[in-house]
Amino acid sequence: MIFLSCFLFNKDPTAKVLSTSSHPKSKWRPLPLDTVELEKLASRKLKINAKETMKIAEKLYNQGFISYPRTETNMFPKSLDLRPLIQNQTVDANWGEFAAGVLERGPNPRRGNKTDNAHPPIHPTKYTDGLQGNEKRLYEFIVRHFLACCSEDAKGQETNVEIEIAGEKFTAKGLMITARNYLDVYPYDNWNAKTIPVYNQGEEFQPSSIEVGKQSASFSH
Repeated sequence: MIFLSCFLFNKDPTAKVLSTSSHPKSKWRPLPLDTVELEKLASRKLKINAKETMKIAEKLYNQGFISYPRTETNMFPKSLDLRPLIQNQTVDANWGEFAAGVLERGPNPRRGNKTDNAHPPIHPTKYTDGLQGNEKRLYEFIVRHFLACCSEDAKGQETNVEIEIAGEKFTAKGLMITARNYLDVYPYDNWNAKTIPVYNQGEEFQPSSIEVGKQSASFSH
């Protein structure tokens, strides 16, 4: 990427917005947890290997804190009332407010495409704040994942802007997150994107920098 100072065009360059376009973007909330996904995510997000993950999950199950952790199902059955399970989590200082919001809007979990017709997805069955170490971390992950999958997708607007300056055309592309939704309770995901201001067609401004790549160019304001 080559950085071009604005004085290469003139001392006081003025850019004019030729066009803008935008379209909605979404980042999907996670699917309900099955065993394979729990092992995979615990390894990736918590750095707990699969064997240790299942050992801890079995202990949490035997203590009554989570549902049976060996399941191939990633869709909640309609017969399972999720509201009491969410209500249990409203007392927590870290995610209680989010859980209350999910209750207010109504739980809306995504439906996967797998079921073993025996056990539901892994979810918290009772609230606790008395765990330590990896037991605490895994329980928190299961709770946050459950609340995230019952929430809403993150929403944003992807915008493309084309400008003209000193007879040359440049473009910028960025994303504005308009509703974080599940991301507010699920720190294991992020939505990194370049943010840009709101531009209107015909608007004029002074860009602070222009960067030119091999096949594209961008600017900042």
